[in-house]
Amino acid sequence: MLVIVLLAGGLLAGVSPANVCFPQDITCEVDNNGGSVEVGGLAPRNPGYGISPPSDSDGDPFMGAGNPGNSGAPVNPPVTLCNTDDDTFPINDPLQGICQSDDVVEIPYPTLADLARFTPQPPTLTGEPYTAGVIGKPTNFLSTASTHTLTGALFGYPVSVQFTPVSYTFDYGDGTTATVTDAYDSWVDAGLPQFTPTDASHVYSAKGEFDVSVTVAYSATVNFTGSGAWLPVDGYVRATASGYDVTIYEVVTALVDKDCNEDPNGIGCP
Repeated sequence: MLVIVLLAGGLLAGVSPANVCFPQDITCEVDNNGGSVEVGGLAPRNPGYGISPPSDSDGDPFMGAGNPGNSGAPVNPPVTLCNTDDDTFPINDPLQGICQSDDVVEIPYPTLADLARFTPQPPTLTGEPYTAGVIGKPTNFLSTASTHTLTGALFGYPVSVQFTPVSYTFDYGDGTTATVTDAYDSWVDAGLPQFTPTDASHVYSAKGEFDVSVTVAYSATVNFTGSGAWLPVDGYVRATASGYDVTIYEVVTALVDKDCNEDPNGIGCP
């Protein structure tokens, strides 16, 4: 009879369930409750209201004072709204008519730094086999994040901020990372045998315990209530889930003449 023994200097029993946890652009870094939220990864997109961002001599969008080779102009022009007693809408909206001059307001185009008070929902984090793995075999990691909307205020006006997950970056705890766009491909759901490689799986080369985390990058859009327009914000807001510990075992085989029912003290028996 062939018995497989898992060696890791520890026991599978007593492993606690995974904990689900939770911006730095060129000028800002912010910490939020219970985890880390950073602003970073500038990704220029056209702003709303049909206005394109200014560009420099080589045609690249201005990215602010910290962008080498550019003049330091703002990423996007200010946002102009018509703010009346009972509504807020874009200037010269065909459905609302021409805005009166005393109702015109101009506010800065929202940036990631402005969104620091909006904390996106944390991703989930788990793995298979649950909290365990084998040296030289893929351990699969799974994470989910969803598009969601938060409400609040910016520059004194009510807004909705929508976060959309773009990518998942796994830190496997052994000095390696991987970034994927889809992080919930379980072996069962994909119809794959156990220990089949996936985009988010990782092969460990040493036994022991490893603290795994995942960081999801969200794109953000802002809607000033009543304006009818969603403004894409340059960059990504990142939320991190950590605290998922995985124990990697070494597989040792041994030939025995009895199973564990027949010889409870045999090799590989608990």
